[in-house]
Amino acid sequence: MRALNADEAEQAVRRFIADVRSLADVGPSSDVATSRQQKERLRNTLKIAGQLDEGADFVLGCFSAGRPIGLITLNRPGEGGSPNRRALEIEDFVTHPRSSGAGSALMEQAATVSQRQGYGGKLVVLAQDGSRGAYEAMGFITEGIWMTLNPSSPENRDRWRLEGDQWRRRKDPTKESTVRITRDVPLAPSTPPTP
Repeated sequence: MRALNADEAEQAVRRFIADVRSLADVGPSSDVATSRQQKERLRNTLKIAGQLDEGADFVLGCFSAGRPIGLITLNRPGEGGSPNRRALEIEDFVTHPRSSGAGSALMEQAATVSQRQGYGGKLVVLAQDGSRGAYEAMGFITEGIWMTLNPSSPENRDRWRLEGDQWRRRKDPTKESTVRITRDVPLAPSTPPTP
C-alpha cells in the first residue's frame, strides 16, 4: 500500500486495466447468472479504472505480488462538488474483481491521508447505488447524494480505531485480514504496455 506519483499512477492504471481485461480470457462460469454478474463486474471495473484521474491530489495503490489490485484517488475540498469542506473527497475507487481486502486497506490509507492532512480522517464520496452497501459497511452515512465517513464518530467506535496518526478498521475476527488475489487467474504479461 503506498501513495503514487503521477507516473506511477499512470503505470498502475495501465497494469490494472490489462490484468482485469485478462480475466475475460478465463472463460465463462458454469452458472449463467454468475457469468452475467462477472461480466457486469468486469465492465464496471474497467469503466471506473479507465476514468481514474491520475492527476488527483492523492493517488493510492494497493499491490499484491507487485501488481495493482486496488486504486483510490482523493482530492482536497474544492469550490464545487462536495458540501463538506472539511473532508477529503474520494473521486475514484476501484478494486480488482478477484481481490480480497484491497478495498478495506485502501480505505484505511485514505482515512490516514485525511488525518495527516488535517481533516480528522473524514472522507466524502458521491456513491452510486450499487456501491452504497459497501460504503455503509465501512461506516459511511448517507447525506443526500453524498456519503460521509467520520471514523471518530460515536457510530464508528466499533468499526475504526486511531493508532498514532493512522486509521485502522476493526476487523471481523472471523474474516481473513490479508490483502490477496482470491484465485489464481491468468494475468497480463508483467511488462508494461507501450503508450
